[in-house]
Amino acid sequence: MFTIEEINTNLVAWKMASQALANSKEYEIDGRKLKRADAEEVLSMIKFWANEKAKKERGGGIVTQRALIRDL
Repeated sequence: MFTIEEINTNLVAWKMASQALANSKEYEIDGRKLKRADAEEVLSMIKFWANEKAKKERGGGIVTQRALIRDL
């Protein structure tokens, strides 16, 4: 599980990578150089971190519900 600070840091980094690639530049994250050809992966990572943030903000992960079916 990630902290909200870790999530925000990663989300900002991947958004910056996306902006750099939109301007036809390379971008480096954790020693890995990303190029325009990596744009699909960058978008995937933005979605991943945005989803992690949404889960954290709503208070956790999986939500379960129980239904009681009654025959009247």
